Amino acid sequence: MLQKLSEIPGISYSNPAGAFYLLMNVAASGLSGEAFSERLLAEKHVATVPAKAFGDNFADYIRISYATSESDIEEEVRRIKELVKELKDGKN
Repeated sequence: MLQKLSEIPGISYSNPAGAFYLLMNVAASGLSGEAFSERLLAEKHVATVPAKAFGDNFADYIRISYATSESDIEEEVRRIKELVKELKDGKN
C-alpha cells in the first residue's frame, strides 16, 4: 500500500507503527480530510475516516485501513489516485 500511495503526487502519509491503519495527508487535494473522505465515499465508493477526531492538527488527514486483501488495497489506492487527479485537473 505504501508503495502505491507514494505514486500519488502531493499526497503524504504516516508510516504505520504496528496497527493496520495509516494517516494520509490530503491537503494537496485542496480539500479537508473530512471533505475528501466524504467525496471519496460518494464518488469512488471507498470508505475512510476523517482523522480530525484525533485533534485539530489532523484536519487535513484521513485514516485508511489496510486490513484487507492485496487486490482490494490496490483498487482502493487506484480510486484514491483517481479522485486526487480529478481534483487537481478541476474535473469535480
